[in-house]
Amino acid sequence: MSQPSIVVLDTGSNWLTTTSVFCGDCATKAYDPRQSQGYQVHSYELEHQVYGSAQLEGYVLSDVVCLEALTVPKTSVKTATKMDKLKGFVKK
Repeated sequence: MSQPSIVVLDTGSNWLTTTSVFCGDCATKAYDPRQSQGYQVHSYELEHQVYGSAQLEGYVLSDVVCLEALTVPKTSVKTATKMDKLKGFVKK
């Protein structure tokens, strides 16, 4: 099942970050791993990430990611559970 989403491509790491159904602070809740047959959880510990003055926390998992016509299997994805000051992703 396709789940269109706005993502943050962290060019300083190998992370792809998206909002999730588990995020109460997020303006959107684009990704729901329960709707995917191929996701795998890497850890149930919350990961913390800082982007300048913005912060987020979430779970790390892998799933198939499609960017336009490019399909990348088993891509590491950080699914946000909390975001602070990340422009365009946080409720005002």
